[in-house]
Amino acid sequence: MVGYNTGAADYLQEIKALRDKMHCEIVQEATVKTFVKEDSTDGILLLDEPFRFYFKLEEGYSEERYVVGIDCNTGVVICEDINNSSKFFRYTDLTLDELGQLHKSIVINKEYKFTLYDEQTL
Repeated sequence: MVGYNTGAADYLQEIKALRDKMHCEIVQEATVKTFVKEDSTDGILLLDEPFRFYFKLEEGYSEERYVVGIDCNTGVVICEDINNSSKFFRYTDLTLDELGQLHKSIVINKEYKFTLYDEQTL
């Protein structure tokens, strides 16, 4: 049984490392790489296609939200609720699949548009 527990711990550690790597690469794209490309981080990366996720509020309750972009000053994820109210939230609130989808859109496929704060429509 000791081997089983060690294997599970190793597996969880690998998942955590993968999440941390994706998070780091998303933040780098939104901050450092945006500054090099745009000479500014005073804006947001708006996803070409926002995606839906369910934010867990409390036991048994969740709220439908949409990931719409990344704040380029902070690297924080921006989402909207069904009333189009913008909110910031943590990467840990996304499932591994959702974080992977965000990573693919931002880092791999570059499916976003840099928008200055004064031009944004959030």
